[in-house]
Amino acid sequence: MARAAGRGVRFMLCTGRRYRTTIPVMKDLHLEVSVIVNSGAMVKNSVDHRTLYRNGMTMELALGVIESLKRDGLMPTLFTDDFPGGPDFYVESDLDGNPFFLRYLANNKDAYQVIKDFAQAPADRLIEVTVFDAGGKMEVPVQHLRDRFGDTITTQIVRFSKHGNVCDCLEILNRGASKWNALLHVAAGWGIKPEEIVAVGDQLNDLDMVQNAGLGVAMGNAVPELKAEADRVTVTCDEDGVGVLLEDLLGPEGGPPPRKGDRRSDAFPP
Repeated sequence: MARAAGRGVRFMLCTGRRYRTTIPVMKDLHLEVSVIVNSGAMVKNSVDHRTLYRNGMTMELALGVIESLKRDGLMPTLFTDDFPGGPDFYVESDLDGNPFFLRYLANNKDAYQVIKDFAQAPADRLIEVTVFDAGGKMEVPVQHLRDRFGDTITTQIVRFSKHGNVCDCLEILNRGASKWNALLHVAAGWGIKPEEIVAVGDQLNDLDMVQNAGLGVAMGNAVPELKAEADRVTVTCDEDGVGVLLEDLLGPEGGPPPRKGDRRSDAFPP
């Protein structure tokens, strides 16, 4: 990454994770950059933690989404932009719920707050509503959300598998909230055109980036749907797929990155 940065490459981390959890990653990478978090709902400055961009939800929309999810028997979490002075998300109970919801709370004990009613959350800083549950349970609730809210929301499902247990994370965001739209916002400020962007991802919430960037790359461990849309497929995260990609793009003499549809490197089979 240092060699790429020395040749004028600008980096951004784009993640579905919360901002708080990206900070250790940026420190490990020795990066002081803007970072896209919450699947594109927000951009933060990693130096002073300022919010540079936010496509949040109104309280009315968030409460309507939560009501619909509860009717389908799901346990919502409400994420807000309160770092570093407040919690990352709110719940109405941490004493009962499905194992996936409770495990998420147990792994993030210092990041959430229990409130009696979601309406008590700060109305001007709402980011998204999220649900964690067993894999395969989200299709009907998503359809109910689309029937009620139409294109006023963005929905996406991220699937995780660990120790044989499949967990689906359903994210409900405001209309137009996506990693690609957030990336375009930052790139415009830098004077970078969409066709000059190289986007790398592994999950469905990376799909719009990979489809629209000048060069869209899927990690070797990416979901099949993303690989099918990518211009290239690099090796897995454990094999340093991004590092391999950078070495290939820079080459021994550097030069501009290849354009969309260019598969000239043997390191990236079609």
